[in-house]
Amino acid sequence: MIINTTLLDVDELDFDFAPRAWDFESKFAGEIDAHWQGLLARNPAQFNGRVLLLDKHQIVAESGEKRVLRGTFLETDYKSFSAWRDFGWPDPSIRNCFAMAALISDDGAFLLGEMSTGTSLPGRIQFPAGTPDLADVMGLKVDLEASAFRELHEETTLSSNDVVPAAGWTLVLDGPRIACMKPMRAKGTAEEIVAKVTRGLAQQRDPELVRLHIVRDHKDLDEARIPAFMLSYLRSAFSLEPEMRRGT
Repeated sequence: MIINTTLLDVDELDFDFAPRAWDFESKFAGEIDAHWQGLLARNPAQFNGRVLLLDKHQIVAESGEKRVLRGTFLETDYKSFSAWRDFGWPDPSIRNCFAMAALISDDGAFLLGEMSTGTSLPGRIQFPAGTPDLADVMGLKVDLEASAFRELHEETTLSSNDVVPAAGWTLVLDGPRIACMKPMRAKGTAEEIVAKVTRGLAQQRDPELVRLHIVRDHKDLDEARIPAFMLSYLRSAFSLEPEMRRGT
């Protein structure tokens, strides 16, 4: 499998919330509505909430070797976002920029969630993540670290007390996607964390995840269900020594 992605480490994310009209929404309004009806026919559980997309962005070098991803987010609805994605990303000026909680256990295993049938991506295996939304807007800023922790808790029931976040971020640049990986060391062995999350999911009425998958090396990669940008991230991580993977 050929994966055209770029991985880049940055020290900080700095995003402003700067809503504006998105031309794609008005230009393709009829097509967007028709596409949404088709999605609902296949999965009535989908919800047309408000989401945020990255409008303008750049990576800047500050004092010393510090690198910061700066940008602005606009607001749209999920049906417009899903149409933009499924139509082949027709507005190349916009990016789908989101945070992922890159979970790794004390014994060096990555922990990926399998999405349930009630989600928009049933069966996909990936780190806890979600398209940022208005809950991630703090004043005039968009806080993707808060988004990563929120999605971690919503999907796995793990809280900030259960993990130790690493400093900085690893960006996976994949065409119109920017996956902002926040490494988080979960306290315990892989098996202990899976057991804890399994108990938590059993208490949820409509869990977003079916289960956690333990990924220790290349042979554990389900290439059919793990998205390409995540395969790039994991393969890069596998090249590190185990103690470096566990470190934060």
